[in-house]
Amino acid sequence: MVDFNVTIGVTDDMVGSSINILEGIMDPLGHVPDLFAWYRGETSKSTDTHKQNVSPVSTESILQTIQRDHRSLYEDLIEYVKYKQQVTDFAVAFQRLQLKAMYKLSAP
Repeated sequence: MVDFNVTIGVTDDMVGSSINILEGIMDPLGHVPDLFAWYRGETSKSTDTHKQNVSPVSTESILQTIQRDHRSLYEDLIEYVKYKQQVTDFAVAFQRLQLKAMYKLSAP
């Protein structure tokens, strides 16, 4: 990520930092602010409504059930996702640095 200077977009924070970074890269002069405002849910011009992915069963409850009823599977699951989590944590931290640098560069 660092060596190739990639632009980081984190889907968990798409409405916040990711959209701001994309806007800074794709529309630095502010020619289409409504486009990015729409993705942030800041405009009422759209007939579509943004909805969160709401499930009747939470991830937390599924993990609690697996941890309680299938301890070995839970341990394997945690081992499997820990590296993905480390990459995600790094990407989020890197994204925050990119956003901070973008704001600093665009400040008058």
